[in-house]
Amino acid sequence: MVPDRRVGLSLVRAFVPGPDFYQRYIDRWGELRKDVFASSNILARVDELAAFLNESQIRNYQKWRILGTYVWPNQYIGKTYQDEINWMKQWIANRLTWIDGNYTPVPAFSSRGGPIAPGLTLSLSAPKGIIYYTLNGVDPRAPGGTVRPQAAVYSSPITLSANARVFARARNGTSATSWSPPGGSHVRYQLAGTGHHRNHVSPARSAGGQSLQR
Repeated sequence: MVPDRRVGLSLVRAFVPGPDFYQRYIDRWGELRKDVFASSNILARVDELAAFLNESQIRNYQKWRILGTYVWPNQYIGKTYQDEINWMKQWIANRLTWIDGNYTPVPAFSSRGGPIAPGLTLSLSAPKGIIYYTLNGVDPRAPGGTVRPQAAVYSSPITLSANARVFARARNGTSATSWSPPGGSHVRYQLAGTGHHRNHVSPARSAGGQSLQR
């Protein structure tokens, strides 16, 4: 008997605790995409395994002459071993892009952090959504998915005149998956010559002049 897919989905939904669960999932995906799941790393791993199997694939296709032949339920018919590898790499790349497209993109920073001169201008950008940020390392997303009161809306470059820990996210809509993974989460900007990494943040202000310190 084939299980009813709807039953499985209903059980999954029953164990999902809410928007914070979704956000942890999204944040983990964003973290892995920086290194372990980076497209270049995954595709390089495919090439590594393909090279490892290169000698045995010759014997395999001599025994099982299936190259250029339809084998159910394969969608693609490769004429060579390399054709099959290339198709797999393209499928993986497309799949990663599709998964990324289900989430709000991470904001990009114009500066990577570290020692700075007073008055550094920091720009944030995101292809869609509204960017919210804080300068004290606090997540602009509050538990439950609302905007944290300390967060400011990014509308123009930020001038840093004190040590700061910038935490930014983009938000596109109001659904449980509307927030992006952290962009520059806890990125530190330290005034050159201060000699330490503590984060003394002066009362920073948003573009509208409102204090970020509550």
